[in-house]
Amino acid sequence: MAQHLLAKGQYEPLKAHLDLMATAAQARKADADARASEAKASAGHSDTHAKLIDALSGHHQAQTDRAIAQTDHVAKMGALANDTLATHAGATRDYAAAHRDRVGAVSDALQPVQTDENLNAPPAKANA
Repeated sequence: MAQHLLAKGQYEPLKAHLDLMATAAQARKADADARASEAKASAGHSDTHAKLIDALSGHHQAQTDRAIAQTDHVAKMGALANDTLATHAGATRDYAAAHRDRVGAVSDALQPVQTDENLNAPPAKANA
């Protein structure tokens, strides 16, 4: 169209047409710049969101690690308590067995010695 207007020598309509085309080009450029700016803002938002998610993930991982450590500590303390009770019970059992053996030995020592004379002797008469 611009060539047609130029060929006919219609310079005013040609100038108006070219101004219109320049304005349309500027509008397209402004639209492209706006879209680029929007994309940049969106990418920045996405980066910020990703950093926030990463920070929250780290925070949750730290809480999980702390809970696991606490659970391990409680389990180890329980195992230590069980071991302590088992050791104490074993020591008490050994002490009781030693006491039983000592009482048995003293009781045996206090019994009269059985000799052949005592075995063959008539039963002792009770004094009433």
